[in-house]
Amino acid sequence: MKHIKTEALVVGAGPAGAMLASLLARSNIEVLLVDRSSFPRDKVCGDALTPRSLESLRRQDLLHAVEERFNPFFQIQLFSDLRTDNRLVSSVPSFGYIAPRLLLDQLLLDNAMDAGAQFLPEVTIVRPQIEGHQVVGAIGRQNNAELAIEAKITVSAIGSAGSFTTELGLSKDRTPDAIAARAYFHGVKSNPETLELYYWEKFLPFYGWIFPVNDQITNVGILMFTKQHQQINIKQAFSNFISAMSKATDKFDQAIQINDLGAFPLRMYFDPMHCYTSGALAVGDAAGLVDPLIGSGIGFALESAEIAAGYIIKGIQRKDRSRRALKGYGFALLRKYQIIFHYSRLFRYCLHFPALAGGMIKLLQYT
Repeated sequence: MKHIKTEALVVGAGPAGAMLASLLARSNIEVLLVDRSSFPRDKVCGDALTPRSLESLRRQDLLHAVEERFNPFFQIQLFSDLRTDNRLVSSVPSFGYIAPRLLLDQLLLDNAMDAGAQFLPEVTIVRPQIEGHQVVGAIGRQNNAELAIEAKITVSAIGSAGSFTTELGLSKDRTPDAIAARAYFHGVKSNPETLELYYWEKFLPFYGWIFPVNDQITNVGILMFTKQHQQINIKQAFSNFISAMSKATDKFDQAIQINDLGAFPLRMYFDPMHCYTSGALAVGDAAGLVDPLIGSGIGFALESAEIAAGYIIKGIQRKDRSRRALKGYGFALLRKYQIIFHYSRLFRYCLHFPALAGGMIKLLQYT
């Protein structure tokens, strides 16, 4: 078995993990970032960078790189039906970028390695290492060889999927709340500066999206909440959405799907006081930081990494990574996100009822 020793082990090289690794490395913390995939790799996502995401990227001097690489949007259109000619509910001024995760995650990973973080790809973490009641690293596999990683602090940034977060004791419930499916299309008729969200009455609070990557390629997807639609196959639901859109509009008359449909579970159970334990904590999707209403998570991932970095640095410097020392991280998440998640859950509940859906969608422009 190969043994590695580091100060901080970050499991998962998505936006939360890569951002955290970068911040720790720039503070002279020895950090090892591992991921089960080699990079670049794709990730099922709507690809939208909202103002929340952009503010985090600006603080890390990455905004200029985003502006150079990705297509901006300036408006979000919300529809209560698939018929775009007469059922537009609200047009919300907004600003952001559509950043395919294949490119965005590589940008953030490069930034982390430039800062001094070490990266090991194709590492599957099997279980945490625990001594007494404290997490002291993890056991993994790379190229069929066992790998023992000793760390002063271990961070789960593995997203909603996987069992590592649960094994760390950082989650009471890992059941996915929703599932997303996405494919890229060539030739969809859409405004390259506008995001479109379709709250389809038949599947409320389900919605579909059309997000332009550029003037030729479009990210098309659906989000479906599993408890309301347990008997519906996500691939069939996606096919139904495309078929219904094709009948109601001309957007897909010349469209060609250019990759396989991908699906990904989402967990929206945000419980900030279970996001940390002795020697370990969770960030981003692993901490349940996915918007309960629309399923977005990149902004929360980047922000939670920034918050976590301060507590990790302090814990390592003071040689105290106990649960008590890290509880400030949970309270910081509680203060920042509790109200946001409360109202998102309330809006989502109202979207179960078609009679209320139109009015609630109009209110989204104020959230």
